[in-house]
Amino acid sequence: MTGSTSTNGTLTSNRVAMDLFLDRLRNCGNVRLSCKAAGVPRRTAYNWRTKWTTFKTEWDEALEDACDMLEAEAWRRATDGQSDRLLMFLLKAHRPDKFKERAALEHTGADGEPLVLRVAGFDNV
Repeated sequence: MTGSTSTNGTLTSNRVAMDLFLDRLRNCGNVRLSCKAAGVPRRTAYNWRTKWTTFKTEWDEALEDACDMLEAEAWRRATDGQSDRLLMFLLKAHRPDKFKERAALEHTGADGEPLVLRVAGFDNV
């Protein structure tokens, strides 16, 4: 993946390659495949992301679109009675605020009283 496209130049001079990258990212959620579609090395894409906040914002929005597609597919499979563990793992990875497993653990003493810790060599305060 060589060529004149790099982090040199301006946001505008790299726009065609950036748009190819973002279009692919939006549809697959994969940076490597998106770089291949744009004809740029991964390092170039990450350099663009660091250098231009506009591109970083567009990158983040493209990933959100990709996650929205995963979520729509999860809903389709759920309503059709299908199951796919891999899809759930992807949703947990990209949307942990919605899909992570939650557990709460509380410690209490006898009969629900507060737990009292006693450490040898220290007086109870």
